[in-house]
Amino acid sequence: KAARKAAPKKAAKKAAKKRKAAAPKPAPAPMAAPEPEPEAAPPDPEIRAACVAALAAGEEIAGRDLAGADLSGLDFTERPLTGTSFHRASLRGAALARADLSGALLAEADLRDADLSGACLAGADLTGALLEGAKLDGADLEGADLSLVQAERASFRGARGEGTSFAGARLANARFE
Repeated sequence: KAARKAAPKKAAKKAAKKRKAAAPKPAPAPMAAPEPEPEAAPPDPEIRAACVAALAAGEEIAGRDLAGADLSGLDFTERPLTGTSFHRASLRGAALARADLSGALLAEADLRDADLSGACLAGADLTGALLEGAKLDGADLEGADLSLVQAERASFRGARGEGTSFAGARLANARFE
C-alpha cells in the first residue's frame, strides 16, 4: 500500500520538474546603460567674432576663456596666449607658429593641421587633443601634458621637452627627427 502511495508522488514531482524546466525563464534585468557624455555646446559665433576683432586690433588675448570656440584657420602667429583656455576649441589649420602658449589649456582641442612651429607650450595641457598632421617643429614642450593626444602624422622635429607626458598618445607616423 505504501509503495502505491509513493509512486504517484514521485510521478507528480517528476512532472513538476519537467514543467519547471520547460517554462520560459524570466529575462535578466537590463543593465543600466552608461551615462552618455554631455554633448558640447555648439560654438558661439560671437566668441570667434570678438577674437577676430581683437587680433585685427592687436589687442591682448592671453588669459581669455575661448573654450569651445571655432577659431579654425585664424592667425595667432607670435601672439602671447599664456594661460588662455582653448578647452575643446577648434583651432584646425590655425597658425600658432612661435606663439606663447605656456600654461594654456588645450585639452580636447582640435589642432589638426595647425602650425605650432617654434611655439612655447611649456606646462600646457593638451590632454586628448587632436594633433593629426600638426606641425610642432622646434616647439618647447617642457612639462606639457600630451597624454591621450591623437598625433598621427604630426611633426615634432627639433621639439624639446623634458618632463613631457605622451601617456596613451597615438603617434603613428609622427616624426620626431
